[in-house]
Amino acid sequence: MTNTPESTDRLEVNEQQIAWILESSGMSQWLKNTVRSALDNDPVRTLNDVESTQHRVGRAGAGIAY
Repeated sequence: MTNTPESTDRLEVNEQQIAWILESSGMSQWLKNTVRSALDNDPVRTLNDVESTQHRVGRAGAGIAY
């Protein structure tokens, strides 16, 4: 795979977003631990886990009033 300027930019943005989550006092320890763990996993498997979680939480949260 060849790195293009666009892919390098996206990688930098992703790394900045990850750093923000890990450094933010407003983020839960659960989320920080999950992000750290995800960094060591296969990216495709991690994305599958995220999509599966979104689907289940989205369905469960649909009836919650804010």
